[in-house]
Formats: sequence, C-alpha cells, structure tokens
Amino acid sequence: MSPPPPRPPLILFLDFDGTLTNADTLAALASIPYALRSAAPSPEPYPPPLPPFSHFSTAYLSARAAHTAAYYPPAAHRTTPGLELAFLASQRGVEEASVRRVEAAGLFRGVRRAHVVSAAERMVASGDVRVRDGWAELLRHVRARDARAEVCVVSVSWSRAWIRGVLDAGLRAQGGKGTLEGWGVGVVANEVLGLDEGEGGEGGGEGGGRGEGGVERFCGGCGGRFGGLVGV
Repeated sequence: MSPPPPRPPLILFLDFDGTLTNADTLAALASIPYALRSAAPSPEPYPPPLPPFSHFSTAYLSARAAHTAAYYPPAAHRTTPGLELAFLASQRGVEEASVRRVEAAGLFRGVRRAHVVSAAERMVASGDVRVRDGWAELLRHVRARDARAEVCVVSVSWSRAWIRGVLDAGLRAQGGKGTLEGWGVGVVANEVLGLDEGEGGEGGGEGGGRGEGGVERFCGGCGGRFGGLVGV
C-alpha cells in the first residue's frame, strides 16, 4: 500500500480592521496627514486646508448604503457564498469612488512611510488602536502546528505600511518577537502612493497625476503566491 500523500500546508487568511484590531482603524490612519499639517511650519509640501475627514467618511457611507439598498438580492436572500461574493464584488465602484475623492483632495500628499509606521506604533502604545489579544499567540500556534503554514492579511485598508506597523506593534506589545516579515506574514492591501519618495505621498498610478496624494489600488503578493487572488 502506498503511503498517503503529504498533508498540504495550512493557509490562513485574516481580515484586518475589526478582526485583528478591536475596531475599524481607517479614521486613525486618516488622522496622520491632518496631524502633519497642523505641525508643519509652512504649507509646503501640503495642499490647501483639507475638509474634515467626516466629509470623506460620510460620502462613502452614504454611497455604500445607497448601493446596498438598491442591490438584488437583498441580504436575507444571499444564502450562498457565491451570492455574497458577488455582492462584495459589486461594491468595487463604491470603494474606487471613495479613493478618488481622497486623491482629488490630496489627503496623503507629503506623508512618508516613517510617518505611517511611527503613528501606528504610537497609537498602539496609547491604546487609540488596539490589536486583539492573542495575535502573538496565534502566530506562535500556527508555526508550531505547521512550519510550512502561510498567513496572509487581506484588507481594503488604504495602506499596507499601516497594517504592518499596527500588527508589528501589537506583536511586540503582546510579548512576541520579530515582525510580520520575519514571521512570513503577507499583506494584501492598497498603498498610499509615494510613501518612499523624498517628499512623501504624491499621487500618481491609477489615482491620477502626480501631486494628488493618491492610493495605489494594487494587490500585493502574499507569501509570493496570492498576488492575483484578491483585487482590492
């Protein structure tokens, strides 16, 4: 009798906002450019004053509510994974319109990766952003169960750097060692354009011309394997 085939490696997909964190963190991420503007000695490299973040969040929530109300079948009749996945895919236009509003306002112009990471660390330390208890233990458990396991965070958040910064800080706060990269955790999410450029976020890519503080709507690889799996 031939031996049984080897067990395939564990592949664990995790949501970020409200799953690995105790609550949605978009407002916390969006507070970074407002804080930079208030502390800047001059308006450069920032655009004119921004509308309050409620301008963007209210527009998004209104558009999503209208789309959900008009969508068929309604929630009570979406009884299979396929129907629910179709509903989620149908919201792409709402998500992209929200990103375009942010780009048009230049929200993230001048924001650099260091700003995002340091803000993530500071907010986790202060408790303004909370990573759920057990995050470090989960990674240890997964690795102990299967050394070949792959863990991937999938999110429609605006910034992979933000997700990594928050989860790295949460890992350390819970007594864990290393970083997501060291644990081999992949992140599939959008990213603010230009974080690594000299003057920070500048727009461009799918978001439009340079200087618009855009968000790159791109699905980054997860463990090198899942880059084409989820479009966000």
